[in-house]
Amino acid sequence: MFRYFIPTERERQMSKCFEDVGRNDLFPFIESRLNVLWDTIFQMIKRLTTACIWLPYLATSLLPFVVDGLVRRKISQTNFDYPSPMAHRYSIYAMLGALYLFLMGLTLPFPVPPQSMPIGIFIVAWAMNTLLANTQKRV
Repeated sequence: MFRYFIPTERERQMSKCFEDVGRNDLFPFIESRLNVLWDTIFQMIKRLTTACIWLPYLATSLLPFVVDGLVRRKISQTNFDYPSPMAHRYSIYAMLGALYLFLMGLTLPFPVPPQSMPIGIFIVAWAMNTLLANTQKRV
């Protein structure tokens, strides 16, 4: 990528009358922007691998919440209770919000605290519990 945007010294010598165009202002700026781009991609990959490390914990914490939500749904079905559409919808919004924050957190220009992943996992698990507990009776 650097060779595509920034000419080498040999390419500068081959271009007659344009040897010094952009040498001091344009090409150093392009090089700095490319360095920022690749540093951001490296940071995204690093944060994504850290998130993948937390995935087994998501599975182990999600299972009790899912079972509890399904049991609460069955209890409300037998008692003829009405599920709350508002709680159902806001739990979907909470899961989408957690996903949005996770994806935006990959590119944040400042350090993300390591406690954010367990907190996000808990928010998703709690929202899944509420979603399953307030699912309509006939799905």
